[in-house]
Amino acid sequence: MNINIYSNDYIKKHLSNGFKVGVTIGVIISLAVCIAVGLPLFIASFSVINLIIFFGLAITLTLISAVASGIIGSIVSLLFHSSKDLIRHGKKFQGRATKLEKTDSGIRMSLDTSSSNESINNSRDSTPTSPDIKSLDSAISLDNEKFDEIGAYNTLVYQTMKKYNYKYWLQQHDIAYIAKVKYGWTESSLIKRIFFCIPGDVNSLNERLKEYKKMAENQKAIFASIINLGGNHWVTLVVTTGPDDKFSAYYCDSLSTQLPRCAIGKITDDIQLANEITEACIEPLSTESNSLIREKENGPDNQPIDEKKKYTEETLNLCRESKNKLVNKEINTNYIMGTLQETLKIDKNNVRSFKSQQQNDGYNCGIFALKNAKIITQMFSEDKSLDDVDEALLEYKPDLKQLENTRKEFAKALGNDKEWKDAVSSGMFIEDVVSVIAYPTII
Repeated sequence: MNINIYSNDYIKKHLSNGFKVGVTIGVIISLAVCIAVGLPLFIASFSVINLIIFFGLAITLTLISAVASGIIGSIVSLLFHSSKDLIRHGKKFQGRATKLEKTDSGIRMSLDTSSSNESINNSRDSTPTSPDIKSLDSAISLDNEKFDEIGAYNTLVYQTMKKYNYKYWLQQHDIAYIAKVKYGWTESSLIKRIFFCIPGDVNSLNERLKEYKKMAENQKAIFASIINLGGNHWVTLVVTTGPDDKFSAYYCDSLSTQLPRCAIGKITDDIQLANEITEACIEPLSTESNSLIREKENGPDNQPIDEKKKYTEETLNLCRESKNKLVNKEINTNYIMGTLQETLKIDKNNVRSFKSQQQNDGYNCGIFALKNAKIITQMFSEDKSLDDVDEALLEYKPDLKQLENTRKEFAKALGNDKEWKDAVSSGMFIEDVVSVIAYPTII
């Protein structure tokens, strides 16, 4: 059984147990004090008033002692058990992670898994898996191709093809490569008129929308994004332009959460101010800084240029810090609506949210986000209306078996993609793997 020392159940269990033990000890101590100290004094000067006072003080002391001891006991219990489990797991991991070695294809971790095997599950549910592999030093074979298994440990391919884990929660790298391999979308270029991105925060979403807006002035393009809300849920946002060159946006959350009709005032004010700082300060200062760098290269001993360059860069950094305070935030539905309103100046009547719930589990949001993005962009590519998009999404009603098959389809496509396998071999995902194994749920 997996025990997460940061989970509510783990904390509540040891706080409760510790409190009970502490209360018991506190009651015993207070009774002992009352008997040892108060009883002789009471006997020496016996009276009804003294009897009432004695029992009153005894009860008060017992309650205070019980509560105080209970609180101390709960804290000590939680600290003791969490420390013990961390130390125990640290020894287990130390025995398993025998070495990190540099190879021609990048960093490789050799693990001894003879004592135990574990599967990574990034969803909110536990996952039954197939029989575990014998060693993480072995290799997965797909279509007679091999790739480094430890490098692929925290990927859809490994979890689906080797662990039969259909509740694995898709990571950003999974979504980026699926979009590239299956749909031909990349974040670095415009392909098939699709401007694709996976923004990590409000600032990146805002900046990509500004890039898209500028691009849309010269050519027909569709903005397709898969966004993570709060670090635990993938959703889809797609934007296009109509015959009147006005923007329309479609938002789809597989759990049926919708965008607000309007973003709250502070959010729109922050985004507007961030845009003004970028246009009035950051962009001209960046241009000036680059110009001074070139001048400095031509005259390395020019002191006035050095001073001007230093001042410009300091001012530029201050402007960036001011902007980051405004928009370096986690994305939520209010911020999505705020960026649409302030950056694209989109009419709220041209923003549509899908109203039906598609997802009935806690782990397939990434699959839905990808499939929904494909459906919406396809409809917009055919110049279909927002109502047409509604109808198309209503027809997409996969059951769990179909979702499992979609995972297999995506995993096989990635496993046979040379660029993805090169990324695995180069250790691109190794940091995620080490963090998941070294700081995991406690076994």
